Parts: sequence; C-alpha cells; structure tokens
Amino acid sequence: MNSLISIIPFVVFGLIVWFVVKWVKKKKPNIIDDKPMAWYKFYTYFRIPLGFLINLGQSLSLKEQFEYIPPYIEIFGYTMLGALIFLFVGLHKRKLWAWKLNIVILIIEIFMYPLQIEFSYEYSLILYGIFVILLGFAWFWPNYTYFKKRIHLFK
Repeated sequence: MNSLISIIPFVVFGLIVWFVVKWVKKKKPNIIDDKPMAWYKFYTYFRIPLGFLINLGQSLSLKEQFEYIPPYIEIFGYTMLGALIFLFVGLHKRKLWAWKLNIVILIIEIFMYPLQIEFSYEYSLILYGIFVILLGFAWFWPNYTYFKKRIHLFK
C-alpha cells in the first residue's frame, strides 16, 4: 500500500506534463518579427551545460551520501541528464521538439527543486506547494513567455 501511495505524485506529475504538451501543440505563433536572443544564447550555451554538470554531480554524490537509493531515483536522474543533452543539441539547432522539451524540463524543475529543501514535517506539503508556486512565477513563467515569443524561430 505504501509503494502505491508513493507512485501517485509521479502519475499526477506525468498527467500535468501530458496536458501541458498537448496545450503547447495547439498554440500557434503569431509573432513574425525578430526578437533579441541574448537570453536564448545564455540559456542554451551556459545554463544548460551548467545544469548538466550540477545534475551529474548530484547524481554521482547520491551514492556516497546514502546507503540505499531506490532505482527509480537513479533512473530519473540519468534520464534528466540525457534530456539535457538532447535539449542542448536541439536548442542549438533550433528544433521545434527542443522547444517543447524545454517546456517539459522547466515544469519538471519547478516540481523537483523544492524537494531538495528540508522542511519541517508538519508544514512540508504547504511549504512545498508555496515553493512550487513561487518557482512557477519566478522561473517557469518568464522562460515560457520568452520562448513562446520566439517559437517561430524553431523548425
């Protein structure tokens, strides 16, 4: 029963990502002018490689910090590393699938980063929800808006 309950957040998260991807596919760009690309270059050539290195370090240090790590955590960590490599290549080549993958990774980040913070047990769900909402406004929304305005640059 406990293992079934621990799967529920992953199922809910998967459904959220699926709905967002479906919603993004329906949106059509209506912007035809060129926009500044400084954030795109910083994001693609600095932030993605730095994120890869940080995730790699965290994935490798988990084995040293804990005696037992559930296999799904290791699989998820290495899957994210692979996704960041694909994202880097796709954004570099300005592929539409990379634009969509970027949105999915941004959503994963706003749900995963608060898990790294230790909350007191009695307020953990409330604080987690607050952090997810704050990250959504501070990280996801500005990036989504920026890339949405430049979707016409991706083939």
